[in-house]
Amino acid sequence: MQGVDKYFVLARLVIILGIATFLAANPLAEYQKTYAWILLLVFVLHFGILLRIFKSKDYEKVKLFRVTLIFDIIFISFLVYFTGGLESNFYLLYYLAIAFASYSLGLWDSIILSFLATFTYISLNVYDLRGIFVGDLLVRLSFMWFFAAIVGSFSKNVKTSEERLLKTLDVLNQRTSELEKSQSQLETIYETSQSLSKLYEVDKIIDQVLNIVQHILGYPNFSIFLLNPDRTLLTLKGKIEGGRKLKLEEEPPSYSVIPSLEPLSSKNAFLEQKTEILTYQPQPKPRTEAEEKIKVEKTLEFPIVGILEEVVKTSQTLKITDLKPHSQELFWDVQTKAILAIPLLMQGKVFGVFYFESSKVGSFLEADQKILTILANSASLAIENAMLHQKAEALSVLDELTGSYNYRYFTQILLEEIKRAKRYRQSLSMMMVDIDWFKKCNDTYGHLFGNLVLKDVVSIIRRCIRDVDILCRYGGEEFIVILPQTNKKDAYTIAERVRFFVQKHSFQDPGLRIKTKLTVSIGVATLPEDASDPDKLILQVDSALYQAKGKGKNLVCLV
Repeated sequence: MQGVDKYFVLARLVIILGIATFLAANPLAEYQKTYAWILLLVFVLHFGILLRIFKSKDYEKVKLFRVTLIFDIIFISFLVYFTGGLESNFYLLYYLAIAFASYSLGLWDSIILSFLATFTYISLNVYDLRGIFVGDLLVRLSFMWFFAAIVGSFSKNVKTSEERLLKTLDVLNQRTSELEKSQSQLETIYETSQSLSKLYEVDKIIDQVLNIVQHILGYPNFSIFLLNPDRTLLTLKGKIEGGRKLKLEEEPPSYSVIPSLEPLSSKNAFLEQKTEILTYQPQPKPRTEAEEKIKVEKTLEFPIVGILEEVVKTSQTLKITDLKPHSQELFWDVQTKAILAIPLLMQGKVFGVFYFESSKVGSFLEADQKILTILANSASLAIENAMLHQKAEALSVLDELTGSYNYRYFTQILLEEIKRAKRYRQSLSMMMVDIDWFKKCNDTYGHLFGNLVLKDVVSIIRRCIRDVDILCRYGGEEFIVILPQTNKKDAYTIAERVRFFVQKHSFQDPGLRIKTKLTVSIGVATLPEDASDPDKLILQVDSALYQAKGKGKNLVCLV
């Protein structure tokens, strides 16, 4: 039992004891005392039933109090009748019952009970009206109605004030909870943002941001868009939908052989047959429906329109708390009702957008916007640093003269490509290209012309290989090309194509004062047929090149 219930029970106990004491101490007519004790017994039984109901806790308080107070009014009226009528002082119990009704049930219930009390009090004692002063009766009844009005009004005001106070306390508790949560989130964001600055890969930064949004901040629908280089499309780089982070797993690239469309010289019978060159053509493996959905969403590109366009153009955060159902901003399956779009800025220019969605109208309060803006700014700085780091790293692995990869990068990427080939049980070929008589060219025409020759040879090789193939300067006039997922036959085709176009090319300086012809010798080796590790593969391709040199140069030799 709580509050009013306890006082209700306590008051009834006091009434029972008071009436019992009165009946035992005061002389009454025998029939009056008998009826009075019977009434008290009924009241006690009713009290017992109330206790059982209170213990069961299965009741509606208002209905229970209303029925009980009606019973009390009737009980008091008969008690007054059997203990002296209008001369009985038990009419004072009316005031207690009506006051309690006014407080617990309200003004209108107390007025109804006052009417019931007035009616039963006068009806049962109508024959005693002649023996009492009318003014005295009116005073008694007036106090009854006075209690109903005053206590009812006071109770209403108290309850209204109490509700306002409770509401204020609830709001205060909510604000305090939000403030504590916001403070905790800000501290967490600050700590985790520090970790972003230690990452030097954009994909890892994006993955870390997704983890922060998913596990720390708990936003269920979030997307990261980055502008493509020509700033015409936004590419989806990361996504959380329904609290689940969508992730695209790495899969091995697949290539197909298609005929070259460029006509070749008829002087070479082999090349007249329309040399076939390996060209990158993705051939994805079958996926489940769920995997396919993830793959599609991870590679989607969006036109810069609507909310995204406004954010990109203005460089300002845009928040919509009540999105109309017909809006064109509904990119996903989620029933979006609110959107928060925050620009990612680099040197004052937008290069991406943090895009939050919610299915609840009125989402994204000022506190949310503040926290997410801090995260967006930290991510922007981290991505900018990563891009600068990647540019610096790219410069460190490029050959300054030819623009091809240097030997340092070659040793790193070869290990990775061999691991990939072994993992997916694919062939990996490598060809080593050496410019014939290059020292003589340098001695004859000078090193500046020799540098032009190196650049031209690199340009020819690039035109003959695929985008996925890796061209590195091995040293001096030697170059190595790594050919992923390429068997020996296809590698030989590519090598022969390189040899042919170098032989066909006329090397000349910008002033057209020097013009000469040069050739290349090429060695080809393939994993796993010729070798199983990087060192052996290099030895094998070097041996094949040595054979080409030994057989008269301008040749392609296999192991």
